[in-house]
Amino acid sequence: MWLVTVRGRTTGKEYSTPIWLVEQADGRYWVAVFGETNTVKNARTAGRVTLSRGAVRDDVRLREVPLSERVPFLRARIGLGGSRMLRPYFDATSQSSDADFAA
Repeated sequence: MWLVTVRGRTTGKEYSTPIWLVEQADGRYWVAVFGETNTVKNARTAGRVTLSRGAVRDDVRLREVPLSERVPFLRARIGLGGSRMLRPYFDATSQSSDADFAA
C-alpha cells in the first residue's frame, strides 16, 4: 500500500490517500479501484503527485493509461493472482470478455 498526496483542484490544499500501486518492470500503475474519486480527479488535473511508502518519497508525473491498454493490464493482474485484491471492486473474472473488463 502506498500513500498518494495531491493538491486539491479548487482549494490547493494537499490531500493524502492510501492507494494500491502495482509495480512492474515497465513502471508503476495506480489502479483506481474506487473509480472517479476526488483523489483521482485531483491527480488527473494536477498531472503530478507524491507517492510515499515508509521513508521512500517520490514526486511523479502521471500518464493515464488509454482504455485500450487497461483491459490487457487488468486481465493479466487477474491471471497473476491479483483476483483477491481486485475481486471486491471488479465483477470481471479470468473468464470474462474484454467488454466486461472495460465496464
